[in-house]
Amino acid sequence: MLYLKRDYGTFTDSTIATSVSQNTTIQNIKITTNNKYDNIIYDQMGTNTKIINNTLTINNTQHEVYGTPNNYTRAILLWSSKNTTIENNTITSIGPATEPLIYNQWVTETTKTANTQAILAVNSQNTTIHSNNITVTNSTTPTTDSTLEAITLLNTNNTQITQNTINITGAETNTPINTAETSTNTIIEDNTIILPAPKENMLKVDTTEFIIGQPATIRASIYYGDEINTTINKGKISFKVNGKTLKDANGKVIYAKVVNGVATIENYIIPESWANEGTTIQEVYSGSSDLAKMTSQKEEIQINTQDTTITTTDITATAGETVTLTATINSPNTINSGKVVFKINGKSIKDGNGKVIYTKVVNNQVSVTYTLPADMKAQEYNITAVFLSPDYDRLEDTKTLTVN
Repeated sequence: MLYLKRDYGTFTDSTIATSVSQNTTIQNIKITTNNKYDNIIYDQMGTNTKIINNTLTINNTQHEVYGTPNNYTRAILLWSSKNTTIENNTITSIGPATEPLIYNQWVTETTKTANTQAILAVNSQNTTIHSNNITVTNSTTPTTDSTLEAITLLNTNNTQITQNTINITGAETNTPINTAETSTNTIIEDNTIILPAPKENMLKVDTTEFIIGQPATIRASIYYGDEINTTINKGKISFKVNGKTLKDANGKVIYAKVVNGVATIENYIIPESWANEGTTIQEVYSGSSDLAKMTSQKEEIQINTQDTTITTTDITATAGETVTLTATINSPNTINSGKVVFKINGKSIKDGNGKVIYTKVVNNQVSVTYTLPADMKAQEYNITAVFLSPDYDRLEDTKTLTVN
């Protein structure tokens, strides 16, 4: 009998291998390996082996078998084992997902499996795989033929796979449990399977930040999963803002051809209305022989207004004199919205009826005449111009009013 217990001790780049052993227990051990060997635990022709309460992590990209490179990655390999229990382990297997391999070392040449698994049982009998937390992840860029498997059975008999949590992701084909055609009397019950969401073509807006009054390039892409589907070269895309389709100066709908999955319109002047809170943009794909018509989700537009400022000027006058108050809105955009109020020492100027004087902005400029009170004392005052607009943040600039 062999009994391995470490009370949650930690090993690095280690492998446990047993051969023709009986009554082996591997328990409460933590092993993390990044080396070139393809298994953490390898049980060959063992009987009554128990693998319980271990934390096993293998993170390999290339391994060797007797000095020959291959790409197998497995946390646990059972070969011709009998009466094996794998229970309450946390198993993480990170390895390359390539096309399925013909596993012809010990079984029929027609059987293909993934090259990365958490558990692989070959020619084994009476195996119990129960209440394990299993994660299998691809370490390489997936191809169209890439595949991963969490638990793989080849030519096994009387296997129970129950109450495991299996999270498998990263390949084109993610198979939680592969029983192959050569395994018999397999019971699979009450397992929790976590798979990535199925890939599908989706239309997404790529451009959501704009500057009012500036020309912009607006782009949309057709994605397959997280990648742009570069095979789509047919159809066209139109853009909608707040539900209204964008049009050119002649009132014609603007269409952008799809090239390698991407469509763009260029030099579109962003109108002031896009600065309104809650403004959204979305796209509509016309459809083609390659792909059905689709509409993107609405995305909220973000407007960059950080470069906009206001400036006013110093004034020198006498009490009772009529002066001209001016201000300029400094912006890369032409602004014809909003209004400006002038304040003297914090108090808004008013007309003869006692109403606050607001002056509209025209082409970024404001000008208003105002008669100073006849009883103003000869001294210096703060003259402040305040810009108010629903499209921009509040702006202020303060200069000096000198009354002689």
